[in-house]
Amino acid sequence: MMFNMLIAEHEISVSTQLCEWFAQEHYSVEILQDANSARRRLRERKYDVVMLSTSLPEAGGMSVCREYRAWGGTAVVIMLSDTHSDAEMDAVIDGGADDFESKPLNLRNLSARVRALSRRQMVASKLLFVEGLVLDPLAATVLKDGIEIHLHPKEFKLLELLLRYPNQIFSNDALLERVWKWGVREDTVRTHIKTLRKKIDAPGLPSVITTVRGQGYKIATP
Repeated sequence: MMFNMLIAEHEISVSTQLCEWFAQEHYSVEILQDANSARRRLRERKYDVVMLSTSLPEAGGMSVCREYRAWGGTAVVIMLSDTHSDAEMDAVIDGGADDFESKPLNLRNLSARVRALSRRQMVASKLLFVEGLVLDPLAATVLKDGIEIHLHPKEFKLLELLLRYPNQIFSNDALLERVWKWGVREDTVRTHIKTLRKKIDAPGLPSVITTVRGQGYKIATP
């Protein structure tokens, strides 16, 4: 299985070293050199592991990490620092990162930590997400840009079903059967989709839930 890794590191010698090492570890590695490029790419693509330099040009890796977590990003995030201080380490972890590595890097040690964090993430993470939304089926919570929003039980089940099967179109009848088990009016789905969109959609942007004319509804993901 090929894992996707994003490395945002301004020192070319360091990013080259990391790319060569993790390519041998069967990661698909992408290299960027500034914070704004990292922000854009994290919006566009799903990654399993993200490495960010704390001193990235334009904003710094910690700012990128905080924004990524607020959007609902769930990849393993490791911060790379030119220094080593307890205060910086605390700030990194508080900002949403999973680990902290000081330069010069011990690649063998870093690789082992990446594997351990990835295994833990695969076991622990049952989250469903798209863009700025994160749905936790076990805790029955939904976060929008890091802030919890309240959904009625049927709204929650409807969103969970659509997130669990991204890009799959569900007809009105299919949603009635799987969320309501029948016994309700035919316009129930349309009404709940409307109220759900009001709660989860960002103003001025296309709806997270796509209406496929004559077929039903889906949540589209890259």
